[in-house]
Amino acid sequence: MKLLQQLGWILFYSVLGELLSYLMPFAVPGSVIGMILLFLSLHFGLLKMEKVETVGTWLTQNMAILFVPAAVGLMIHFELIASIWWQIAIISLISTSAVMIVVGKTIELSKKRRHSRRPKETEEI
Repeated sequence: MKLLQQLGWILFYSVLGELLSYLMPFAVPGSVIGMILLFLSLHFGLLKMEKVETVGTWLTQNMAILFVPAAVGLMIHFELIASIWWQIAIISLISTSAVMIVVGKTIELSKKRRHSRRPKETEEI
């Protein structure tokens, strides 16, 4: 019964995310909204970790199962993907490079801020 309750909480946030996605005027995947809502509920203590921990751990340990539908979709549309593979490769290269640059600059800026906030140690002569 405990496992069903935990799965119920995860499904509740997933369905809530899908509903909010349907109501929003811009496109955001419902699964993303649901995960954000679940994270915020856990972070602010609205939902205790014990209420989703066992099922959440099982889901993350068996995540490969969740990629099967996507892989089947790729196989079904193989002809389409084969005809535009070079466009997908270019987009992947550009987006990956952009993410790496933004993350690198963000970390660089964060380190500079952290270094400038440290109190300077006085040197004894």
